Amino acid sequence: MKRLGIAIFGLGRIGQIHLENLLVNPNYEICYLCDVNESHANSIKTRYNLSAKAVGSDSFADVFADERVDCVIVGTPTDTHEGLCKRALNSGKHVFCEKPLAMTLESSLTIIELAKEKNLKLLVAFNRRFDPQILRVKAEAKSLGKLFTVKTTARDAPRPPISYLKISGGIFHDCAVHDLDLLRFMLGEEPETVYTSAHAHDPEIAELNDADTVFMQLKFPSGALGHIELGRDARYGYDQTVEIFGEKGKAISANQQIAQWQVWKAEGQSTDAIKQSFKQRYHDAYVAELHEFHAIITGEKQDMSVVPADCLRVSVLAEAAEESWRTGQVVNIKKFTEKMLEHEKVDFKRFHAAL
Repeated sequence: MKRLGIAIFGLGRIGQIHLENLLVNPNYEICYLCDVNESHANSIKTRYNLSAKAVGSDSFADVFADERVDCVIVGTPTDTHEGLCKRALNSGKHVFCEKPLAMTLESSLTIIELAKEKNLKLLVAFNRRFDPQILRVKAEAKSLGKLFTVKTTARDAPRPPISYLKISGGIFHDCAVHDLDLLRFMLGEEPETVYTSAHAHDPEIAELNDADTVFMQLKFPSGALGHIELGRDARYGYDQTVEIFGEKGKAISANQQIAQWQVWKAEGQSTDAIKQSFKQRYHDAYVAELHEFHAIITGEKQDMSVVPADCLRVSVLAEAAEESWRTGQVVNIKKFTEKMLEHEKVDFKRFHAAL
C-alpha cells in the first residue's frame, strides 16, 4: 500500500486531532507541520518528538514545492481556507479541508472547479458521515419503511472560547452545517423550506450578534420533517443524538458514555458521564476520514462519502436557516438559493453544474 507524504496546515484543536491520528496511521508520512506561528509549530514538533519539518507562513511556498508532499490537510481559520486550497491544488497536491471550503459561494466554486481541472481529490470534512454509530443508523433507514422524521441534537461542551467564536462564522456555519448535512444524508433528498427560532442567552455571544440556542424545522419533498436542536454550552457533556422515525419503527444514535459501566441499586441506577468533547465523541470518525482520503487518492475507493457539492448545498442551507431566524419567516430554499446566487453574482448554470 502506497505511503503518502502529507503536510498539516493549522496546528490548533482540529490540526492536532488529525496529527495524532496520522501518527498511528502507517499509510502517511508527515512531512511538514505548518502554522502561521512558526514557534508554535516547533513546540508541536517537540511535544510529539517528530522528524517532520516545522514551518511558519514565510516558508509555506517550500511545502507546496516539495515533491514528497502528495496531499495536505487544511485546518486553519476559515478565512484562510481559500488561499491554502488554491495554492495546494495549483501545486498538484490533493486537499483535505475542514468546512467550509471558503467564505463565499464564488470562492468555493472556484476551488471545486480547480480540483476538477487538475484531476485532484478534494475532500471536505463533514465528520458525521464517517461516524460508525451514525452509519449504522443510516443503514437501518430502509428497514423502517417510509421515513416521517429525522431529529438531531448537537450541543457543545465545553463552550468554545470567545476568541474562537469571533472567527467561527457563527453557530449556523460552525455547528448547524453538520446537522443540515446529516438530515440530507439520512433522507437522501434536499429540503424545500426551513424555519428557525434562536436566542443568545450568553451575553458574550449576544454581543457577536450570534445565537447559542437554536431550533430548526425543515420540510422535505417526500413529506418528511427534520428537526435540529443546537446549543453552545451543555454542562453535562458533548450532547450528540440522532433519531430517524418511520412507518415501521425508529433508529437512534444515542450519546456515548466515557466508559460503559452501570451500577444498579435499590435507590436507582448510575452510569458514567457522556463523552465531554467532539474529540472524544467523533474519534472514530476522524480516523475514518483519513483512511478514506488515502483510499480515494490511491484509487482503492472510487466514491467519496462527501463530495465538494455537499459543501455548496450546506452553505446555502446554513444561510437560509440564519435568514429565517433574523426575519422570523419560513424560507423557501429554492427561492433563497436564487436570491443568494444573484446577490453574490454567481452564475446560476455554473452553480448547478457543480452540484
